[in-house]
Amino acid sequence: MTLAVQNSQHHKLLGIYAICDFAVTDIQTIARVILEAAIPICQIRSKTLAKQEIIHKTKQLKSLLGNKAIIIVNDDLDIALACTADGIHIGQNDLPINIVKKNSPKNFIIGVTVHSPEQSAYAADSGANYIAAGALFPTMTKKNATLISLDNFKNIIQDSKIPTCAIGGINQSNIQQIMEYEPKPNMIAVHAAIWKKDNIFQSAQNLTAKFAILNKYSR
Repeated sequence: MTLAVQNSQHHKLLGIYAICDFAVTDIQTIARVILEAAIPICQIRSKTLAKQEIIHKTKQLKSLLGNKAIIIVNDDLDIALACTADGIHIGQNDLPINIVKKNSPKNFIIGVTVHSPEQSAYAADSGANYIAAGALFPTMTKKNATLISLDNFKNIIQDSKIPTCAIGGINQSNIQQIMEYEPKPNMIAVHAAIWKKDNIFQSAQNLTAKFAILNKYSR
């Protein structure tokens, strides 16, 4: 069973977590994939685009999605607030959680990347709403990502007091390995497993279907 998620929109922190880059995929395609595959969370991570372009495109995406998916912005609080995103995802070297909380609206979702149970506990105690543990496998999306062992990942999700997300190189071939743990991660973050495939729509639907099955049943 996955950890229960509470508090307004936070109950939607369950399922495939799509990391989206406007430099890789156009807005209409992103929206269509998220809606057709019923993906509940998308993170905007566009490292090569200017802030104003990201804000403009995120607003457009939000308009297309309505309330069908949570929109999280990677790293940049100014962008997240300017486009009225649902939350932000920060790393260990980004803005401290207390600064984010002080400068963001009520019910603003804060996610934090962690590499150890200690970092996870600190994030939860500081007011984060979810943690993303990884990277579990090598990933081209973030080539300098810190890799953690699967044993370390297991310890993180077992000890976590808030919802968890598995991140880093996860795809159709290894998602089952990640979802065999108890408790299971609430979310599975993917990028290349959707957007770098020949048929992105089918890839997205396959992932959401597989998550639903693996989340319900243990081997």
